[in-house]
Amino acid sequence: MESLWKGKAGPPEREVRLEILRFGRDYLACLGGGESHLGAVAWGGGGSLVDYPHKEGPIARALAADLGQFLDAQVLVVAGLHFADLTKPGIQEVLTNARLICQRFKEDWQSAKTGS
Repeated sequence: MESLWKGKAGPPEREVRLEILRFGRDYLACLGGGESHLGAVAWGGGGSLVDYPHKEGPIARALAADLGQFLDAQVLVVAGLHFADLTKPGIQEVLTNARLICQRFKEDWQSAKTGS
């Protein structure tokens, strides 16, 4: 296993972290925030599977599908985010931060591939 990329988005109280690891020819994406934990698992690039239904399930599935298509590879996503006393606007902020960090990874990956 080789760590390829790490990043974070959002203010400390709503920060979301993403790490991408190469796992042979496949990838492992770890998404965490607040009190990170093992919340949901999703597989992208050949199907979608969530083994443990948890609140993070929808974002794990979306990230797995997005990264699987982007990387044209199998991607396993492990997602666990827990923020105390999260309000509906806070949930939206966390989701926005998760989308933002995924977009940053894709932009960095493209830049590295094209050398720009």
